[in-house]
Amino acid sequence: MIRRHVPRTAAAAIAAATALSLSACGTDESAATMFVVATATANEAAPAGTGSFEDYLRDSVQTGEGTLQILVPRNGTVAAQGNATDVVVMRGSDPEEDPNEIDKGLKPIVAGIDKQLTSVASNAQSLDLLAGLNDAAHRAERSTIVAVSSGLQTDGLADFRGLGWDFDNTTVIKSLADKGFLPDLSGKRVRFVGLGQVAGEQQPLPEPMRRKVIGFWTDLCKAAHASTCESVSEKAAPRQSASTHRADTVRVPAFELPTLSASTTQLAVDSSALFAPDSAQLLPGVTDTMAQLAGQLNRTGVPITITGHTWKFGPADGARELSKERAQAVADALTSGGLNPTRIADVRGVGYDELITPPGAGPDQTAAANRVVVIGLQR
Repeated sequence: MIRRHVPRTAAAAIAAATALSLSACGTDESAATMFVVATATANEAAPAGTGSFEDYLRDSVQTGEGTLQILVPRNGTVAAQGNATDVVVMRGSDPEEDPNEIDKGLKPIVAGIDKQLTSVASNAQSLDLLAGLNDAAHRAERSTIVAVSSGLQTDGLADFRGLGWDFDNTTVIKSLADKGFLPDLSGKRVRFVGLGQVAGEQQPLPEPMRRKVIGFWTDLCKAAHASTCESVSEKAAPRQSASTHRADTVRVPAFELPTLSASTTQLAVDSSALFAPDSAQLLPGVTDTMAQLAGQLNRTGVPITITGHTWKFGPADGARELSKERAQAVADALTSGGLNPTRIADVRGVGYDELITPPGAGPDQTAAANRVVVIGLQR
């Protein structure tokens, strides 16, 4: 066997090249190109910087060719905020390999991105995270997408104002896909930051509603075939948004004691004020108000009926079952609160078989009118 001598300096160079090659091979191909989609409306705190995705920045540095571009959806378009930032730490003309030196070199990069990100303002009336995801998905075959947003969409087919809080995620996502609005996130790592965290004129979301927002976007992400989908909270102290233009809000229902008069024959109670999305379990705080309502119903001295309704989402059988369970939950809460059980003449759930159609109501108003439990007074 012929043993070939390799000079020490050449051996060192080969070792370094081999280490760099192995590092690159071990890094996700989507790590190099990063997009931060920041909806940045007046109803969200200002983006808090890179603390929630600094691990992704480190991944990007290790590729030796990392870049980051901030994207801002506003009024039907998505704009790039400034130029792309190079996420690269060099030693001379070669990528740095020493972890300590990478840490040092990353600090000014992070500081620059933080400064740019915390000043982002969409000044948009509507929040359109879906448009931002679609735009980012088209910009590179493989990438990492960080969506900094409350996720409280107020535009297009995923507008929470029209969907309400009781929609079926799968049904809505399928509708988006059928109409060509579901982004293709194949080859993308996706992280959502701050879903359900709101500010400004937007009323804070109770925990069940916050979970609904998180669940919707993570389900959408998975349906769009992203490599990874995760959601993290924004942990930094909230700062006032740089956006000054008033933004649309989404109603957060609350159950308030209705007033019964001698002529009242029907009470329609918003289901989302009583129940968490897709649930027949009463929300905390509802029981006391139900007890007060039970007292009022007792004083009327008339039989009552309780009928659950839903809007047109999901299979009809499932809608009937959920609406019946909700009607029964209301009946149980009223009797536990003191209503004489013999006063309840009927409890049923009709799903969306018996649509309520208020005169002159638009689609959103009609949808809201059917997300109810109706208490009928048989006078």
